[in-house]
Amino acid sequence: MTIAPAVSGLKQVFITAFAVMLLAGCGSKVDLLSGLSESDANETLAVLLDAGISTEKIVKKDGIAVRVPESQVAQALTLLTSKGLPRRHHDRMGDIFKKENLISTPLEERARYLYALSQELEHTFSQIDGVLSARVHIVLPERLTPGDPLLPSSAAIFIRHVPQIDLAALEPRIRRMVANSIPGLNAGKTDQITVVFVPAMNDQSASSMERVGAFVVEKGSVNSLRVTLWTMGLAIAVLIIGIIAMAWMSRHGPSQPSAGNSPAKGLKSRLMGAVASRNGNRGR
Repeated sequence: MTIAPAVSGLKQVFITAFAVMLLAGCGSKVDLLSGLSESDANETLAVLLDAGISTEKIVKKDGIAVRVPESQVAQALTLLTSKGLPRRHHDRMGDIFKKENLISTPLEERARYLYALSQELEHTFSQIDGVLSARVHIVLPERLTPGDPLLPSSAAIFIRHVPQIDLAALEPRIRRMVANSIPGLNAGKTDQITVVFVPAMNDQSASSMERVGAFVVEKGSVNSLRVTLWTMGLAIAVLIIGIIAMAWMSRHGPSQPSAGNSPAKGLKSRLMGAVASRNGNRGR
């Protein structure tokens, strides 16, 4: 029996199975976000990796891109939205008051000033632990015509936060910060400063996923996947042992007896030798 073809066939099966396992954990990746700063890219990368999503960042000319498998784009976007990522870019006071024209109208100067105040406050509130995003709307007193009563200043603050944040301790601090930043406001007057807190929805889909090696599955399917991987690993190990054993047998197997030294011919030679010896004894 020729063993070499069987060994060659088993090798092909092993190579194919191994390639399928490698490709199963890989897939085409697409750019989920691009043009990010280093800090935004690192924060996004940490959140996605913590949720078990295979992520990598690529440095490009216009910034940093975050790349994820195409099959996990929807999950990654849902997760980042729930975390308020990437964070909203806030213009700074110096960027807003760039002197682009020789003469600015009072309306333009006032609009820039209000926008600059709101941007600075939004940026400050976004740095608070647990705050995902913040918006600030400011109204400053203005006399439309001489003699009209001066309307009081007011501010409205929108805070989107994680559910675990301590609102009782946070709200008084936000009111004091706004009152001390905007002229004409009093932190004790609730009709001048309005703070609205909106908790973010928990992302159940992301929290229910878990990474097992190169695979990301639901937590309820982790044990089944591990059993499947162990079974495939054991089958591949048995296949390797079989290939090695068959290869060894093909090299060191028992040698076939040659036609000249067959047992039947040896027996015939011994019988003829015995007959010749007997005839010689009779002749004497």
